[in-house]
Amino acid sequence: MKRKIGIYCKYFCFGWLCLLIFSVSHMAQAKLKIYYMPTGKWERNLWRMDIDGSNKELFLQSPVPMWTPRLSPDGQQILFMLLPWRKVELMVINLDGSGFRKLLADPPHPLNTAGEWSPDGKWIVYEAFDPAAFKAELYVADAQGLNSFQIAADLEKDLFNPFWFPDSKRIGFTVRKPGAKLHWVDADPNAKAKEMNHQFFADLIRWSPNEKWTIVRGSIKEGRMEGLFLGDALAGNLVRLNDEAILGGAQWLPDNEHIVGTSSSEQPDGVVEADVAVVNVDTQEVRRLTDDGQSKFVFWHDDPLAVEPAGKLSTSWGAIKSAHHRR
Repeated sequence: MKRKIGIYCKYFCFGWLCLLIFSVSHMAQAKLKIYYMPTGKWERNLWRMDIDGSNKELFLQSPVPMWTPRLSPDGQQILFMLLPWRKVELMVINLDGSGFRKLLADPPHPLNTAGEWSPDGKWIVYEAFDPAAFKAELYVADAQGLNSFQIAADLEKDLFNPFWFPDSKRIGFTVRKPGAKLHWVDADPNAKAKEMNHQFFADLIRWSPNEKWTIVRGSIKEGRMEGLFLGDALAGNLVRLNDEAILGGAQWLPDNEHIVGTSSSEQPDGVVEADVAVVNVDTQEVRRLTDDGQSKFVFWHDDPLAVEPAGKLSTSWGAIKSAHHRR
């Protein structure tokens, strides 16, 4: 009799655990918000919706136009470019609309663009254009916009498209010269830049939250049309996604199975339509979240279930699902 009771207890506990995982997973999915903007260049309205495309609402009206907004890892601040005449500024605004300010107290050059938060939220890498030398350089500042220093200063060519490695210690970037592959450098003013050792003309890598997978933007041969590729943790073993699954500004979602970004297509009349879409990287199934032809993805956020205020973009949803998938 005691043995039967023990077996029943085990099945009950197992069933309860499965129900809990299912409930938390769906609750986390329901909390995940996708943020997007109209495609106009001078747009200042930030919208958001649920992961299934429902409950669309105007979330923030910025005092100035926002170009390429980037959400901080703690989900509290938005970093973006302001494009006034003759000068580009990096700006910061809190997610609730307060705290609007310039990021850099002492910018190294008049044009400062393409800011990217480090995964731990402590640093920001950005491009700075030197008009005297007529070239783009890379700088790193702390999260407050102070203590800027130049990186990869040993390279004389234009450097652009900076992105962080998951460890927040290394930075990848593109070099504007024929035959150049992706380079990387430690986030240190004295570090020497190195070329990545693979035969691929890439200009951007994004790691999945569990750091096991990458999406890589680039081309197999130099000068060919760019595509979006699925790769392993080292951005190797690349598989090109089909044309419909190629998304602009693509980012991994916390389940390590989907990416979200902007799906664009040119119509017969020459007009380019853009919508926010989610792609399953295994099946390449595309699901559009907007259908107005004038929406672009900017970032996602799931603050109510964030595990850490700064660090990897992992959640209980992502942790639970990744335990059962992609082992």
